[in-house]
Amino acid sequence: MDTGLAFGIKKKWQALSDSYIWIGMQENPRLDIEYIGMGLATKATKLLINHSFEELGLRKVEINVARENLKSKAIPERLGFTAEGTIRNYEYLNGEYHDRIIYGLLQDEWK
Repeated sequence: MDTGLAFGIKKKWQALSDSYIWIGMQENPRLDIEYIGMGLATKATKLLINHSFEELGLRKVEINVARENLKSKAIPERLGFTAEGTIRNYEYLNGEYHDRIIYGLLQDEWK
């Protein structure tokens, strides 16, 4: 069964000019099957990116995804993010450790 995606958003501030937003993606078993594969997660991510850069004036957007989650990885790759690194053994889930890939997009790289 396909599970879909869920979003988590966390603002991190170091200084006003260094502000960025982090988007975490994970599988969501509660997503109705009829909405899977419609590109809704990509559309929602684009809206968040536009809002982050245009309305909030942030410098960077990060997306953090599980290395094994191919559908989640496809979103930042499709939108032009750069894979900046891997956090090994980031979380313990279902009896095993999972790595996370951090993708980044700077304001001047968007569009």
